[in-house]
Amino acid sequence: NVFVAASSGLFEQPLNGSVWNKVNSCPAINPTVVFVDHLQRIWVAGSHTLFYSDNDGSTWHVDTTGIHNKNVARVGDDLLGNIFVIVSNIFNFGPGDQLYRSQQGTGTFTRIDQRLRALNSQVDDSSIFNDVSGDSTSIFAATKFGQFQSADDGATWQPVGGILSERVYGIIPAQSGRMIITNSLGCFYRNAGDSVWNKTYPQNGYFGGQHIYRDDNGTIY
Repeated sequence: NVFVAASSGLFEQPLNGSVWNKVNSCPAINPTVVFVDHLQRIWVAGSHTLFYSDNDGSTWHVDTTGIHNKNVARVGDDLLGNIFVIVSNIFNFGPGDQLYRSQQGTGTFTRIDQRLRALNSQVDDSSIFNDVSGDSTSIFAATKFGQFQSADDGATWQPVGGILSERVYGIIPAQSGRMIITNSLGCFYRNAGDSVWNKTYPQNGYFGGQHIYRDDNGTIY
């Protein structure tokens, strides 16, 4: 199914369907974020609370240990089932202030962005993080200062260079080793071992500032 977080609640629609149905069981008030992870858990954030359902929305659980009542701006995961959230000190579904990780999505959320922020001169900027994702070995963060990678659960970070635009909005590591990002210029990809990024959309001109999503079948939106 396809999910949408709207001001009036959470809605779902069967793939290739034409009617949106409200998920009345979802307790989130004014949800701003919805995310389905690799384990088919549905994550919904709204009004200082993060909920998840592991049974297709029949029942929901609160999962805020470690992030308390901060506003969740984005949710991401990796192939190991770990969950990442970008939180903001204001009610915001755009860039966020801090990055947290929950082991398997059931452990306490632990902040992992301190070393990453230290790499940038504007450490007091309150809107740094745009997106977060991971594969089986690394965490990838899309920030206003570029793309960064951590291979030790956020203990240390390294910049991923080679791209013209510093501001990265969305990031997807594909299982093939290909990395796909969106930035101020458009959508780019780079295969494992490559040093050059290839612009894939749009072919002509620019279409920047967009997020990027992937479903469980590998389709990218």
